Amino acid sequence: MGTDPFEEFEFKPLTEGLGFHQKKTLGSHGIDFTESPVPAKPSAMNQAGAQAPINDGQNPFRAPLPRAGNKANAATAKGTANSSTSTSSAVDEILNALHQNRKLEIENDRQQRQELRNPKKTTTWKLASPKLAPIFLDGMLITAAFLLCLIAMLVITHVDLLANLSNPDSEGTVYASTLALFAGVTFVYMIIHRIFLGFTPGEWAYDLRLGRPEEQKQTSFIGKVIARQILLSVTGLILLPLAGALVGKDLVGALTGLSLNRKV
Repeated sequence: MGTDPFEEFEFKPLTEGLGFHQKKTLGSHGIDFTESPVPAKPSAMNQAGAQAPINDGQNPFRAPLPRAGNKANAATAKGTANSSTSTSSAVDEILNALHQNRKLEIENDRQQRQELRNPKKTTTWKLASPKLAPIFLDGMLITAAFLLCLIAMLVITHVDLLANLSNPDSEGTVYASTLALFAGVTFVYMIIHRIFLGFTPGEWAYDLRLGRPEEQKQTSFIGKVIARQILLSVTGLILLPLAGALVGKDLVGALTGLSLNRKV
């Protein structure tokens, strides 16, 4: 038989990196017996480990062992929590202080605006003469009080006033008693208002008062008010006030040391 033409043929690799440079051992039938790397079969333990990895953190039946690192981490977390709590409390205190300061500033600003709208006025008093308008107003109030007292007296005593006035006795006591009642009502009216208030309703309506506010706090004020009213009652209640209004001077005040004052 002839020689096989492919027996002496040798394949040359194009590059050495493709693996054709390795020499192949051929059998008698042309079978390649070159050793090929066979991957090693993993063991059963490795397969189980690869298939079902165990996560200690997710296993509820396995608690982590106590280690020094875990204690240190717990202490660090606790210290961090305490520091965060103290920081939050400090921030709350600062916010509360700022809130209180803001409220004080708002209150002070409101008071300042109110003072600017309603400035405090210093009240001054100066001497004044008697006026006819306050005398007339007080006269009407005194007359109304006198009539009420007269009605009460007539109801209690059952006296016929008109018959007594039309047929008076020879001494005229009915007229004297009627004038005495009027003078008594006037005396009580003037004394009570001037002692407790410092002025009568008529004087208050025209910014008048008897004496100054600081004189009203003195103990001698009551005696001066009574002395002034006694002098007025003796002189007929209206004579000295009318004369003082014409002259432009409080004559009763000059005699008793307690004059009328007008607010300026």
